[in-house]
Amino acid sequence: MSESELPQILSEFLSLGEECKIAKGNRLWNEGEAGDCVVLLLEGRVEVSHNSPSGNPVPLAVLEVGAVIGEMACIDGSPRSASVQALSACRYLRIPATAFRKLIHARPDLLEELFWLQVERVRRLTDNVVASFDRAYTDPLTHVYTRNFLDERLRMEFRRAAQMRDSLCVLVVAPDDFKGYNERNGDAAGDLALTHVAQYLMRTVRRGDIVARYSGAEFAVMLYGAIEAEGMMMANRLRRRLAAVPIPGSAGQPGGKFTLTVGLTCYPLDGGAGDAPGLLATAVEHLRRAREAGGNCVYPPRARS
Repeated sequence: MSESELPQILSEFLSLGEECKIAKGNRLWNEGEAGDCVVLLLEGRVEVSHNSPSGNPVPLAVLEVGAVIGEMACIDGSPRSASVQALSACRYLRIPATAFRKLIHARPDLLEELFWLQVERVRRLTDNVVASFDRAYTDPLTHVYTRNFLDERLRMEFRRAAQMRDSLCVLVVAPDDFKGYNERNGDAAGDLALTHVAQYLMRTVRRGDIVARYSGAEFAVMLYGAIEAEGMMMANRLRRRLAAVPIPGSAGQPGGKFTLTVGLTCYPLDGGAGDAPGLLATAVEHLRRAREAGGNCVYPPRARS
């Protein structure tokens, strides 16, 4: 892009700074550094990234020619909120923070234009974050949450329940004789059946409850604020209603229908382990006991007082 092709708003910056170049792979700045300049990208592409809590860089956006970069840190004096690295050889205009602020104070219309450019950038970033979240935390087969998401939310909810002296129920749910179903109908039919089960669970639980694929053919349901009697009601509702769902190939299942076995656990009744993994492990153990009892049932068989 030549200087004559810059939008009017950006051409206002041309007399304020000096032209610089940077090689591919080098950084304009690192996250946390002082906001001492604004950059107007004239050639090339750069990547904006932010460090995760573990210290790994998370790509946020790729910016093209004409992008104004780093203006927020120059306006409010805060440290850089992200790092900027050249994805190709770049040519850019470096505008000192003092000159940039002076222009903005004299030309509030430019500040408004920059604001709308920033809004558009945030909107694109939001779309990227949502897409990344969906890929990271949604099971690609069944479209419910993943085990990783379940573990994170269960830790948060367990901590909240302990602090607020609230209750929390977890169900671990598994179709009966799913191995036999796969052998009779094939893996493709098994995948489809799991998808049916997952979506059925999503439609049946309360709004806001968490449904996740725990492992293989097992699912976990986290019921916010539910006491054991409420968890028992939900477990039996899931079990009864699934038996009426017309899943292809279910006629070959025991009893001629697709049935569920459920392990139920509830905090604080089963909170002896003192943490979320212990609570989940108890639900898995209760699923095992329900299977030993013949399946198509809930363990424990009745709510404890």
